[in-house]
Amino acid sequence: MHLSDYCSMEYVCAVIHGLGVKVLVMVVYRPPSSAIGEFLDDFSDVLERTTHYSSVVIVGDLNLHLDVKDDLGVMKFESLLAENNYVQHCVCGDTRRWSLARRRVNTRRPACIVDERLATWRAV
Repeated sequence: MHLSDYCSMEYVCAVIHGLGVKVLVMVVYRPPSSAIGEFLDDFSDVLERTTHYSSVVIVGDLNLHLDVKDDLGVMKFESLLAENNYVQHCVCGDTRRWSLARRRVNTRRPACIVDERLATWRAV
């Protein structure tokens, strides 16, 4: 898989092949200093480049407070996911002691998600 070098985020990808399925697993980090608009442009490009995979799982630290539904950046991020047929799964509790941030797994439908122990996969 070849993606561009993005200034707004860091990422690592792994492709898993087996039983006729090609799954892309991606871990994404957006530094807090990165502009949300530039990140959304870059993330949109990532989503466009991953359309040929039968399944995609995206996890990471995006430094977005996804529970703050009236935040413009969050609204644009969630819209971008929906436009590309992704769904968010809240995996478990808070990632930071004093924030509303939660661990999320973003997958394209149909999808696999990781259970709360982050140990087993199950079909959605």
